[in-house]
Amino acid sequence: MVMVALRGTPEDYDDWQAQGTKGWDDVRPFFNKLESYQDFSGKLHCQYGPVTIRRPSLQDLPPMAGGGALQDYCRSHYINSIEDLNGDFCEGFGILMISQLANKRASAAICYLGSDVRACSSLQIVKDAMVRSLNTEGSDDQRCVTGVSAVIDVEIRSFISR
Repeated sequence: MVMVALRGTPEDYDDWQAQGTKGWDDVRPFFNKLESYQDFSGKLHCQYGPVTIRRPSLQDLPPMAGGGALQDYCRSHYINSIEDLNGDFCEGFGILMISQLANKRASAAICYLGSDVRACSSLQIVKDAMVRSLNTEGSDDQRCVTGVSAVIDVEIRSFISR
């Protein structure tokens, strides 16, 4: 099991913008903040975020995909090969980007809850909780989450970070 790291296409976000929400140019910087690309660089990718994104090697793929049968079929049927599925948004075939370290999945806990974060006195990790709302402060451009309300064991509980 892997964690696929596949963005929507710019057209998806532009369609949202046409319906009154933010578009591709507004969400792309947030992708860049969270990603640490191992295989690609440029304005669409960042190498400094907490989530490792990489393209598996052909040897890591199942024989049908990595052994060349799928690639041979696509080439013989004039289906474009796409190197970067999160940067070249056209039709074709390519290897899916995954959120995986060299030796294990890059889970949210591994990426975001390092020893420095776990040592934070205001952090409380709660299992089996359903978040109902976030408390925020600040303007739309600089909004900060200051607390959360969640349902835990059928009871609504609030947690404040300040």
